Amino acid sequence: MTPASNRARTMVSPDQMSDEYRTMLVKMLTVQMSSEYATPIMVPWLTRAPSAEERIEEALAFADEMRHGKGVADILRAIGYDPDPLIEEAQRGPEHGQRKLDIFHVTIDTWEELCIYRMVAERAGAIQALGTATSTYLPLADWSCRSAYDEGEVHSALGRRRVPRLLKQGRVEELQRALDKWMPLSTDMFGRPDSSNEQKYLDLGIKNLSNREVRRRFADVMEKEIGDLKPLTLPDPYRGLREAYAP
Repeated sequence: MTPASNRARTMVSPDQMSDEYRTMLVKMLTVQMSSEYATPIMVPWLTRAPSAEERIEEALAFADEMRHGKGVADILRAIGYDPDPLIEEAQRGPEHGQRKLDIFHVTIDTWEELCIYRMVAERAGAIQALGTATSTYLPLADWSCRSAYDEGEVHSALGRRRVPRLLKQGRVEELQRALDKWMPLSTDMFGRPDSSNEQKYLDLGIKNLSNREVRRRFADVMEKEIGDLKPLTLPDPYRGLREAYAP
């Protein structure tokens, strides 16, 4: 099977994909899975969230992330890749996990940071999932749509509810510091716009949106959502810690 035929054909089982398609799918999904299982950064907030209701919300979000990770692990197992060593590594702590994105090596140190993380990083995760929402491999497309909804409409909504309340409580400086910390890390989540891997993902039909396209969508959303939260100031949504990206 050639890359062109991969693009033209929707696949539902591993035996329909070429060796190249499988290799690239494993490359992408091992990063995704390791990041989904980066739950140690969330564990402290299962008991440290200020109210009983917020602790329940965090527990439900934690369960969602574990379910997302298991979903990716199941896809990897179905195509003949053993994900267990990477899962064990990712679960050991923020400093572990060779396939994790940078953001998941960073700890969430304050309640204000967690609320900004929910609003910003979870939204980035949702928009990133849209990049594979119409993948030619249907199990991945299905997972991506479910993840995009959970991250964007459930987890991110926690931040969108909490941050205005914290602003009314006068926590402007704390929230701005948190935004300055997590916005560049979230911007980097989308990857380089000119990598050889990205072009292969697009050519094969594994991805349906480029890194540049999803980063632009994220920037547009953040400019609106943070713009409505005066006096917070949005850092440049195209400047990550790794590099400054073209709009």
